[in-house]
Amino acid sequence: MELADFVPGDRVEFIATTDPYSRLQPGDRGNVIRVDPMGGVAVRWDSGAVLGMLPDQGDEIRRIGGRADV
Repeated sequence: MELADFVPGDRVEFIATTDPYSRLQPGDRGNVIRVDPMGGVAVRWDSGAVLGMLPDQGDEIRRIGGRADV
């Protein structure tokens, strides 16, 4: 996952996180709400949770569709 691959409004699918407290499951979907140039992608998941994904720390998401309203 490269930060340049994502922009606010992208539809994404959760693959994995190193966050032991996350209740997200592989296959969960959400919308990117912010891309932090310091290395994070904030996602509002369909479940209502918001979690910043940190690719440098092993978090994984993939883009699954076009832009959505944020």
